[in-house]
Amino acid sequence: MATVLYYHDIINRTAGTYPVGHQHVGGNPNYKFTDADTLRTMNTTIGPAQVPSLGNSLAQTASQEGFARYFTSPPLKGNYSFGGVTDDLSISIAVTESNASANLNNMRINAYIWRPSTGIKIATLVDNVFGKTEPSASVETCWYQNITSGVVNTLDKDVIICEIWFVHSQATTASRQITFFYDGAVSNSTNNAVVSNHAGYFLVQANLTFYTFNKKGGFFRFFN
Repeated sequence: MATVLYYHDIINRTAGTYPVGHQHVGGNPNYKFTDADTLRTMNTTIGPAQVPSLGNSLAQTASQEGFARYFTSPPLKGNYSFGGVTDDLSISIAVTESNASANLNNMRINAYIWRPSTGIKIATLVDNVFGKTEPSASVETCWYQNITSGVVNTLDKDVIICEIWFVHSQATTASRQITFFYDGAVSNSTNNAVVSNHAGYFLVQANLTFYTFNKKGGFFRFFN
């Protein structure tokens, strides 16, 4: 049974040592969305209402990458071995561009296993750019992508972290606004569909179990 992890705007406050900023090793982003370096959460509960995340591209025609958001799962409960199966991962996001000259037509997904107990990245699930159809200006559009990952082994309390990036070469030398939507109440897996109130999610073709939390005094603690 697949596990669907929906993106949320809630900031991660789980105990442990988590990454501060992106882990893509190919270079630094040309621009970042507002609060991109704040680690947020994803879990198996769909959101209440979509949240827009805004980024302003560089005023150039050379290729550029924008780092939008990254999300962590709750800690995995138990040890797992998954991946290595065709299309074992899927992702669904919603995007808009303020002007057709932005040429928004690629997304980079960097997803990996992280060990909060030691503050170390354990393995990469995927770090790749996927070509997509450019949305019409100011039209909220779903991008859906199936992904094949490598085989990954995890330990109890490891987490899955997913980074969302955009890659594009603009037609004109003007800054354009790029918007990424998530945390909505409607799930969609139709590529290029016009959407609203979009949930946004990362799907793993494995039946994963996570620790749940009890919120006390503003902090999250494990309980079984």
